[in-house]
Amino acid sequence: MYKSGSSPNCLEDLWMNVALTRTLSTIWSYRVVVGRLSIRSLKNRYSATAGGIAWAIALPLMNLFVFWFVFSYGLRLSAANTDVPYFLVLFCGLIPWMAFADALNNATNSVFEHQYLVKKIAFPIEILPVAPIISAAIVHACMLVFLVMLLMFYGVWPTFYTLYLFLAFPAMMVFALCLGWVLAALNVFQRDVGQLVGVIISLWFWMTPIVWELSMLSPNLRTLMQLNPMVFVVETYRGALIYGQPPWEWSAAAMAFGVSVGLLALLGPGIFLRLKSHFADVM
Repeated sequence: MYKSGSSPNCLEDLWMNVALTRTLSTIWSYRVVVGRLSIRSLKNRYSATAGGIAWAIALPLMNLFVFWFVFSYGLRLSAANTDVPYFLVLFCGLIPWMAFADALNNATNSVFEHQYLVKKIAFPIEILPVAPIISAAIVHACMLVFLVMLLMFYGVWPTFYTLYLFLAFPAMMVFALCLGWVLAALNVFQRDVGQLVGVIISLWFWMTPIVWELSMLSPNLRTLMQLNPMVFVVETYRGALIYGQPPWEWSAAAMAFGVSVGLLALLGPGIFLRLKSHFADVM
């Protein structure tokens, strides 16, 4: 069994006895606690407001309206290669992005915001970044229902390809969680990490085909942009809901996403477990 401070051997004791397996086992053992933390996270965020938890849905809807107005009427952008209104194409990219950004931001700050739990010896702090991921997933599921209903109103009905959302949705959340473990651990030691994540997410947004589409780019630039892991998620959502395309239509994007998730799943939990014994010392 791995012990903090022991000398590296046997590939760091097989990367601390396969960190991902250990972490998933812990999450399952404390699943009730994770669920309660997730619900409390949503409630606390809006506890001082008259609207309460309803703001969890209202705020994303307001953001959608702002983007719709600016890009449809201000910049007068139109969708490429489809007769579907541009704002629907925009929403299909924006809704998963908002879930990812919200999950990653809150996962990054999750450990620091629960300092009182970090100092409890028996508490498994590796579950802390999981709660904001689940909270974001709950809101995202509600937004997806809204989006599907909106598409149906405009005559875009679910097809067999819509089932690919059951691949893209959890895959996106796993990506956010594994990256969140790394960032949450680093944020304990250097508080600038939390601020930098906000800046990086803003830049990442514009580098992802959300308000624009990959088909607008030249072939070479299109291939380069597919190295962005979130391209796979956004294009899978659009393919599933609008274009009727399977995820492997974007093979380079699928490969970039798969490699990113694989590496983070291998490294993320291990980095967190490796550093967590030092958290209490710097808080």
